Formats: sequence, C-alpha cells, structure tokens
Amino acid sequence: MTNPNKRELERIPSPMPSLGAELVVGPRELELVTAAVRGRRSVGLDDLVDFIHAQGSASLSLSDLERRSGYSSRQLQRLFRARFDCTPMQFVRRTRLEEGLRLLQIARAGDSVVAVSRSIGYRSASALSADFQRRYGMKPSMVLRQPKL
Repeated sequence: MTNPNKRELERIPSPMPSLGAELVVGPRELELVTAAVRGRRSVGLDDLVDFIHAQGSASLSLSDLERRSGYSSRQLQRLFRARFDCTPMQFVRRTRLEEGLRLLQIARAGDSVVAVSRSIGYRSASALSADFQRRYGMKPSMVLRQPKL
C-alpha cells in the first residue's frame, strides 16, 4: 500500500547518458521538464504572470506568488531567472513600472504622480520616483509634464 501523503516520483533518463544515471522528479517537475523539452512555455508560469499583471495596486509578496502558483520560492526564482532574467519580485516591480510609464504617458490634466503611484501598488510617490529613475533615467513628473499627442 502506498502512502497517500508521499508524492509520486517518476524516473526519467538522464540528459547526460554517459553518466548512466536517472533523474528522479515529482509530477510538477516532470511537467516542467516535458514542457521545456517540447519547447513550450512553463506550465503554470504563464498563469502566474497573468495574475501579476491583473493585480494593479494590490500588495504582492513572494509568499503570495508561492501560494498562487504552488511553486516553492526557489523554484520561482529559477523559473523567473530562466524566462525573464530577473527574480519574481523584480518582475513585479518591472511590470508595475511599465504600467506606471503607460499611465503617465496618457495622463490628463490634473492627474498626479501620487495618484499613479497608488494605482500601481506603490505606497508613496517617492518610492515610485526612485525606482522609475533607476529604470528609465528620468523622474515620473517629467513624463507627466510631456506634451500628449
């Protein structure tokens, strides 16, 4: 009788047959390996990226992403590094900054950096300004003041 709490493990041939070893992986890892071998995008990661984009001003932590995806923090680190060349939280920040830039570019008279910063999940305009300057090399207020087409 098998233990119901024990993850099913599967043996797959090693990618380095000369070593004569097998890899032992669980179902989620097998799904990722299979997807990678077939050239598909990571299963579950696309849903997580969609979730991040949909969060707007909601506070997100690495723990939130772990719970949402079912991946461990280390797995998320590896997946995001391989796919986006950054950590999950750097991806969240980059996504928010891109949305902030878009909102600043289409802002109407009376819109403010404070309003934009809150709408993309920053607690203060100064935090947005520091991240924005690091990423784009200019202050968000400069983008806000640029003439609109």
